[in-house]
Amino acid sequence: MKIRKVVVPGSLSLLLILSFISTAATANSVLFQAVTIKTYHDIPAAEGPCTLDECEWWKQIREAGNDLQRKGDKKSRARFLLLLSEGQRKAYHVPLADRPVQVLESITVLPMSDVIRREKIDGTVVLSVEFRFDGSVGDVKIIEGRVGWGLDEGAARAARQAVFLPAVSDGTFVTSYLDNIKYKFSYKRD
Repeated sequence: MKIRKVVVPGSLSLLLILSFISTAATANSVLFQAVTIKTYHDIPAAEGPCTLDECEWWKQIREAGNDLQRKGDKKSRARFLLLLSEGQRKAYHVPLADRPVQVLESITVLPMSDVIRREKIDGTVVLSVEFRFDGSVGDVKIIEGRVGWGLDEGAARAARQAVFLPAVSDGTFVTSYLDNIKYKFSYKRD
């Protein structure tokens, strides 16, 4: 099975189209098994004054975060988290205006389990998630849903794996909360 990634420019954002393609027995026939479209927003360039070291750090953060959104690979993830940690350690000023948290990578679709199909489970779990100033995920609370069968906990585990650019206030990363993160479960295939 081959995986092809196609980047399509858009007016305000880019679309990343992941097409999972397998080649059939005949030479030129292709079977599309699934297509996922993900919208993302580039991390902005420095908007305010910064030292040479801070400007270089921000340029690297930006590049790593944007790569993470496009590629979603372990190398991009590790590079972004390392740079975020470096900025914290060196107490760099964040050269951006006040802004909310920006989730760069998250698990939004949990694997379909036999339990969901067998028990014909339909439901949505809504979470409140704490995104800490240091790039870690703090408290994850279930605020609506309670699907059961371990799926609530699965949604919470998925939320804890998010990689994000923390919210900014007065040139500093700050802790913030998002209260409407949804995970849907359905035994019906689309």
